Amino acid sequence: MTEVSRRNSDIYGEQQPEQDLRAHRVRVKAAGLSVCVLAILSIGWVTLAHTSQSTAQYKTSTVELRNIPQTIEASGVVSVQTGYQVKIGSQVSGRISHLYATVGQQVHAGQVIADLDLPEMGAQLQQAEANLSTAETRLLQQHSAAMLQFAQDRDAVSQARQDAMSSREQLAQSRIIAKVQPIQTAAALSQATAAVKSAKAKLGVLTGTQNAQIAAARAAVAKAQAADENAQADYKRDEALLSRGYIAPTVSDAAKAAALSADADLATARQQLASISISLPLQIKSAQQDLITAREALTAERALARRDAMLPMTVAQQRDAYNKALNQVQLTKSETVQNSMKLQDVAAARQAVQLAKAQVQYYEDLKSKDRIVTPISGTVLQLASQQGETVAAGLSAPTLVVVADLRRLQVDAYVDETDIGKVSPGQPVEITVDSFPDHPFAGHVIRIAPSSTLQQNVVTYDVVCSFDKLPPHIRPDMTATIAIDTGVHQGAYTVPVSAIHWGARGAYILAASGHSIHRIAVTTGSTVNGRTEIAGKVDANTVVVTAGYNRGDSGINERASSTGSLPGPLKQGQ
Repeated sequence: MTEVSRRNSDIYGEQQPEQDLRAHRVRVKAAGLSVCVLAILSIGWVTLAHTSQSTAQYKTSTVELRNIPQTIEASGVVSVQTGYQVKIGSQVSGRISHLYATVGQQVHAGQVIADLDLPEMGAQLQQAEANLSTAETRLLQQHSAAMLQFAQDRDAVSQARQDAMSSREQLAQSRIIAKVQPIQTAAALSQATAAVKSAKAKLGVLTGTQNAQIAAARAAVAKAQAADENAQADYKRDEALLSRGYIAPTVSDAAKAAALSADADLATARQQLASISISLPLQIKSAQQDLITAREALTAERALARRDAMLPMTVAQQRDAYNKALNQVQLTKSETVQNSMKLQDVAAARQAVQLAKAQVQYYEDLKSKDRIVTPISGTVLQLASQQGETVAAGLSAPTLVVVADLRRLQVDAYVDETDIGKVSPGQPVEITVDSFPDHPFAGHVIRIAPSSTLQQNVVTYDVVCSFDKLPPHIRPDMTATIAIDTGVHQGAYTVPVSAIHWGARGAYILAASGHSIHRIAVTTGSTVNGRTEIAGKVDANTVVVTAGYNRGDSGINERASSTGSLPGPLKQGQ
């Protein structure tokens, strides 16, 4: 026991320890109660401070009703309009002697781009012209000879007929006078009868062979016509193949020459048929006339038989003169038939001239292709060959120069199949070229391709857009982006872009109500000026969290709500 304890023990006696114990217990209880109160106050203050701090760090906005323009975006490329870019080539082989164009040069329609050196073509053209001159000279000679012979034969036939008429008259007179010469008259009568039989026989021969000769000539015409039709069909087929680039021009030209030759053969066969058709009736008519003449002579002889008694010798002489006249008529007629053969020679010479002209025209056409001109006005984009190089024309013409009219540009954009139903010609378009991203250009839709294009397993459609005012420095093959204006959605619910969140089930927003956060699934639409169109269980003035929220903050009650769908023609955002 210490000195203090002894002293207290002396003062208070034996009750001092019990009083100290009671006081100690009171102090312990009071200290414990104070500690509990302080702990409760501390927890409440910390919770209140944390809650205030968490609520204070959120950034919010409200759902607003706005008019949202509806647009469809697609990427594409600047291209030249159809018909305003051409690849100029050569249809013949040769060396480029002069090249008058450079890349970037402005050219006009019909301007000479290059000259080709074609020495062999010039020699072939000269040979064809010489052949034409020879054929024309021969035609002139054949025609002159035929006309001269025709005139001579015509005069000879006329004179022979006049002589025959005169002899017949004299014979008639002699027979009238020679009635007393019955013996000679009987002989003359016999001759006249024989002449009638001969004329009948000759007429029968001509009539019998007429159909056979005409049939043979018609068969020749049919054969020539069949050959001509085959040649024309071959030429048309080669022309079609040539227009598609499947054959060389020389093949089509050869078919053309064969068609012309077949035309000439057909014309010759028809001329021969016409000649036979003309000459045979003439011969038959002549034989008929001879028969008539013989019968007339027979009649005259019968009349003279009664008068030959007086002048038998005169009748015989007149009869001989008359027979000679008849023979002369037959001779001149046979020469006329030979003249028809000369007319056939003239027809053949004329066909040879036509064929020679076709050859000259063919080589002139080839020779004219030594100058290569541009069919359109525009800018030279590419030179595939240089001066001094040799170009070889094959099944397809080799490209020498590419010319395009840069005033005729358009944008070919590829729109997804889910959006193509909203696009129609005439809709306004905003065009942005990657080379000038800060300068959008106005345009409109002019055409939508009827067939689709598969790009990276996505079905798209080519939408052609034109510039309302073509800007300078735009070039083909530049990458472009278009935004097609398809209309305006009136009174759409919108929130800031930062209020949209994405999860495994799609887009959602966080709606704040008091100290609670509600997750609401939404469908997104177009975004304009930093605000995105949404649809879901929201209304105007709904408070949404845009920043500062971390899932799991204490004091926040987060619960989910079902989704909604966009009204009208809106699409779901990505």
